[in-house]
Amino acid sequence: MSGIFDLINFANTPISDNSGISFWWDTPLGFSGILILAIVSIVNIFHRGINDGLFIRVYYWVLLILSLVAMLHIVEGTQPRHQMQLLLLTFIAKCSYGTVCRLLRYKRTGIVQDNHD
Repeated sequence: MSGIFDLINFANTPISDNSGISFWWDTPLGFSGILILAIVSIVNIFHRGINDGLFIRVYYWVLLILSLVAMLHIVEGTQPRHQMQLLLLTFIAKCSYGTVCRLLRYKRTGIVQDNHD
C-alpha cells in the first residue's frame, strides 16, 4: 500500500518551486506529459505515413514549439503560465476545427463519420 502513496508523492513533488505554489506542470508527471506532447508532435510532423491537412500540420508545429518553450521554462525554474494557456487554446482550436469539418461533411454527404481525430 505504501508503494502507491510513494508514487503519488513522487508525482506531486515540484521540480522548481520558486513561487511557493506547485502547479501540475512543476511535477515530474506534468513535465513528462509536456514531453509526450512534444514527441507526439514530432511524429505527426515528420512521419511519412501521416498525411494531414495544412491546419493540422500547423497545429502540430505550434504544439511542438509551445511544448519546448514550456519545458525550457520548467527547467529554468520559472512558471510557464502563458504557454499552458496557449496549449489549451490550440487544443480547443483543433477540437473546434474537427467538429466543424465533420458537421460540414455530414451536411454535404449525409454520412455519419466516426470520431477518430
